[in-house]
Amino acid sequence: APEALIAGAASIDLDDWRKHAAYQEAQLAFAFSTECFWCAMDEFTVDERIKVLQFATGLTSPPAGGFRNLVGYLGDAVPFTL
Repeated sequence: APEALIAGAASIDLDDWRKHAAYQEAQLAFAFSTECFWCAMDEFTVDERIKVLQFATGLTSPPAGGFRNLVGYLGDAVPFTL
């Protein structure tokens, strides 16, 4: 919807978040702790997911177009990184 492009998504698509996440080290993509993080996120309410997003990025909603459009302070593309 056009509103989502202006204000960002009203909810958090966990599949999109996970798909566009990066990992500091390749083995972390398959680590137990990483799987625990995603399992916890799956159990969280939308409000709890928003709090995690805000803590990690400063955003209260995903960027317009989804997590592939996450940018850093300098405006460069920066994936959510575990």
